Amino acid sequence: MVVWLALVTCAWAGLPSEPAGEPPTAGASPHVRAALIAEHATVPAGGTTTLGVSFEIAPDWHLYWNGYSDTGMPPDVRLSAPAGVALGEIQWPAPTRHVSPGDLLDLVYERRVTLLVPVKVSEAVKAGDAVTITGELEWLVCKDSCVPGAQAVSITLPIVAPGEGPKPDPATAARFAEARARLPGSWNEAEGKQARLEGRTLRIAAPGARGISVYPLADSRPVEDLLERGRAAGETLAVRLGGQAADPRPVRAVVEIDRGTARREFYLLELPAPRAAGTPDGERRPTNDAGPRAPAK
Repeated sequence: MVVWLALVTCAWAGLPSEPAGEPPTAGASPHVRAALIAEHATVPAGGTTTLGVSFEIAPDWHLYWNGYSDTGMPPDVRLSAPAGVALGEIQWPAPTRHVSPGDLLDLVYERRVTLLVPVKVSEAVKAGDAVTITGELEWLVCKDSCVPGAQAVSITLPIVAPGEGPKPDPATAARFAEARARLPGSWNEAEGKQARLEGRTLRIAAPGARGISVYPLADSRPVEDLLERGRAAGETLAVRLGGQAADPRPVRAVVEIDRGTARREFYLLELPAPRAAGTPDGERRPTNDAGPRAPAK
């Protein structure tokens, strides 16, 4: 698919204002501004923290998730850390559905999103020192047209003695809580949820649910007619897998369950390809995982 990119300009006034108590973002660019934030104001030598790659997005515009979309591409995040600091894999919060004219379905982020990056500081880093983590970000932000953007970000973390423990930063607490509320957890059928492959049909059931949505990851076997069948009211959802019958790719998707409350549930579902176990069809049990795997770039 060819995505037509129209370069446009707009006034910065259209961007959402900073909520009270939130840290300012830096380096404004059209429609998006980004910042690197930390969950803790200080980090002990030998300890851990979490960084956030936080994007503020203008009303009616959106960035893309790192899974399925008919158009667009996810932000490209390239982080660098000094010796003694190890960065983990990026954790991507679950997206929302966005339908454009022409029945194009994209899985996107609107208004604000914070990608989470685990950080481990070596015991060899001395208390009293500070470590600086830098990053280069690129993105595509879209509304009626799309605009590419880029920004350099950095953050410095003061290092304290191991016994002092990490000091939470109240100015960033809301952003990290918001992001973690949308991270997919492990799929556990002991909780009553069920997922199975019946031939090339994926069936998901969640007793008591008012609605179920499925968001395939980029490396998943494709799902047909995701626009019409990727979301269903009630306790069950059924979608048909695309591709060839012998497609070896597993089904990997984030499943959202709506139980009629303000807090939605998100789970990572992984099912082997129908022929992976040597049989053409039949039920496949999901594996447990803490969330989608996306390399920190």
